[in-house]
Amino acid sequence: MGRTRPLSGYALMMAIALIGTLFVLGLALVQFMTAQRSLLRKAEDTALAREASRAGVEFALAQLRGDPGWRDGFSGLQALPGTLGNLTVQEQGSQLKLLCQARANQTTAAYAALVRPASVLMHNDFSRTASEWYQPGSLPVVLLGFYLLNLSLEGEVAAGDPLWTDYEAEFEVLLPQATGIGLVVRESPVGDYLVDYSLLRGSLQLIKEYNGSRTVLSEIRRRDLQLPHNFKIRADRADLTVSLDGEKVLSYRDAEPLKNGRIAIRPLLNLVTLVDEVTVRQIFQVTAQWRP
Repeated sequence: MGRTRPLSGYALMMAIALIGTLFVLGLALVQFMTAQRSLLRKAEDTALAREASRAGVEFALAQLRGDPGWRDGFSGLQALPGTLGNLTVQEQGSQLKLLCQARANQTTAAYAALVRPASVLMHNDFSRTASEWYQPGSLPVVLLGFYLLNLSLEGEVAAGDPLWTDYEAEFEVLLPQATGIGLVVRESPVGDYLVDYSLLRGSLQLIKEYNGSRTVLSEIRRRDLQLPHNFKIRADRADLTVSLDGEKVLSYRDAEPLKNGRIAIRPLLNLVTLVDEVTVRQIFQVTAQWRP
């Protein structure tokens, strides 16, 4: 009986120590779980803020595609639930810098993009002159609001800047002698892309001319005497698209594209062609995107 009390006291001390150890471990576990939950929440907020900042830039890009003159930016945009974003537009030469800073709870993130907005590079309605066009052998003739390409024309007439790269050229033409027409984009000394519309042949061809050789890239059967004809030729990096009278008719991706050049017009067989209107629009481009 005399030895039982020390053993009971020892057991009590061990029990107290064990309870203390379990308490400390439990407290550490609670702190670990709290820290883990905080880290997870921080990671979620970071991902949410990043996505919101990127979404803000995408929203601004959509605005610029619809309105090339848009420069207002925005503040307090809820691109995603639980986020707020502010975007600024800064002009940098011919480009715009879009910077969106977004917040999710106490976490912020930023996303930026450099863009070259769409703009009109050239427009001729030939109400007065055709002075922007180079016509070898004779002076440009404007008659009743039309640019008259007559029988004395040799080769082609050209206009624009040899450094033009990505653009859409729109031509409004009349073919009173119902023969056809050739329209050229990215015209340069080494080559060009030719859209050859021949009513005699009954087809529309997209042709690449390079170092004296001609390659038909795409062709469609077409013999439409509708007047006037509206042509749109889009040269966007390696992608070429041709629309005739509002309908997309030809497309091609060139593995080795011609990169820049002017526009030109070639009357078929040097017969009379009347050009009513020509517009060249720079293609909207996103040149770079990054997180600051």
